[in-house]
Amino acid sequence: MMFNSSSADLKHFFNATRSLASAWYVVRRLASHFKELALYKRGVQITSGNALAARLAKSALDLGIPIHTRTGARELTSAKGRVTGAVMIADGRSIAS
Repeated sequence: MMFNSSSADLKHFFNATRSLASAWYVVRRLASHFKELALYKRGVQITSGNALAARLAKSALDLGIPIHTRTGARELTSAKGRVTGAVMIADGRSIAS
């Protein structure tokens, strides 16, 4: 979606008719968005909460931490008062992580 944008984007979009710099920013941003639609069939710029989630996923994968999808959490495991893992249910079996 185009308007999953940063506050800088919104500032320029609201000022596009009052500022040449903002108008130019909007033209470049829209051109980039249409290019993404043509190449990938969706917008690929990641901002706000999506950027946070993407960075968290990248960090987890870089550290070799598995990301389980379509998995229900059954309980958290702990040691010395700290959470150290989770027990999940996937395809009817328990997975300890």
